[in-house]
Amino acid sequence: DSSVTKTSGDVYNIDPFVTYVNPTNNDKHRLQSRYMKVINDNATKNDPTGQDNQSTTYYSEYQYQKTFEGIQLNWTSGILNEYVDAEAELFDGKNFRLNQAIFTQLDKKIGQRINLSLGARFERFSLKTSESYVIEGDTINSFQVEKPVFRAGVNYQLAKATFLRSSWGQG
Repeated sequence: DSSVTKTSGDVYNIDPFVTYVNPTNNDKHRLQSRYMKVINDNATKNDPTGQDNQSTTYYSEYQYQKTFEGIQLNWTSGILNEYVDAEAELFDGKNFRLNQAIFTQLDKKIGQRINLSLGARFERFSLKTSESYVIEGDTINSFQVEKPVFRAGVNYQLAKATFLRSSWGQG
């Protein structure tokens, strides 16, 4: 009967990256990327409103990290870009998502047991669809928001392999 859906799915990704460590300056450069393809083919017994979907993700991130050993401080900064192209028959067509950000974070060790973390990120998110939707009375097919987000955390080592952690962050 129609209560069973047979799905054939494929997921593959390629994740090239390179890391350069400069021991003289105590800094590190890292470039990582990803290409990922997801394909789901659902056998829906010739139903014209099929439920197939597929997506392609392109991701890249550059990260710079500097260690200040004398004051037990690590500084990490970088940029990222992610683009997703998705198509789902069940959800009426094509969708495009773009996420871009610039970020920085400080990690400070205090003594032998306490680590503090403080970070900020400025993020841009946009979404565009091939179909229009009515949201709060407006007919739209795209959405975009830009804003800073922040995070902070503390990690306290109570004993060997035992930690107490607290974290606050926005998303």
